[in-house]
Order: sequence, then C-alpha cells, then structure tokens
Amino acid sequence: MAHARRHVLPALLILLAGFWAYHNSFGAVFLFDDHRHIVHHAEALRLQRAREPTGAR
Repeated sequence: MAHARRHVLPALLILLAGFWAYHNSFGAVFLFDDHRHIVHHAEALRLQRAREPTGAR
C-alpha cells in the first residue's frame, strides 16, 4: 500500500499544480479585459453539457 501511495502523491501534486496554473492564467485573462471571449466560452461549454444525455457522467 505504501508503494501505491508513493505514486499517487506526486500525481496528485502535479494535478493540483496544473489546476492552480490553469486558474491563475484564467484570472490573468480576466485582467486583460477579455471578458466576452470567456463568457462566450463558458456559455458554449454550458450548452454542450446541457445537450449531453444525463447518463453520460
């Protein structure tokens, strides 16, 4: 079990680091006043999810 944990922890840290970097870049884009593009992208994602059958997830 300790062996498996040794592999899971770095993977989790990498995932968290990537998530943090993604959110930071997202915030930077907001600072550069590109709201419309982000709103459009979020709306497109929301519509795409709405179109998917609920059993997909």
